[in-house]
Amino acid sequence: MGSANESARAAVGALLQTADSPAAPPALYKLHEPPELEPLRRINADRYRAGQPHMLA
Repeated sequence: MGSANESARAAVGALLQTADSPAAPPALYKLHEPPELEPLRRINADRYRAGQPHMLA
């Protein structure tokens, strides 16, 4: 749920910037990324560069 909220905040910020709105962009927060998942992230990044699907697809 937290990552969905952050994605929405980023999208709203991009829309405000594109529309040249004077409104302040929403605050963005860094989400916790468990370090034990880093090896899986690297594997998936390598697969993406090789044109392969996500390992869970």
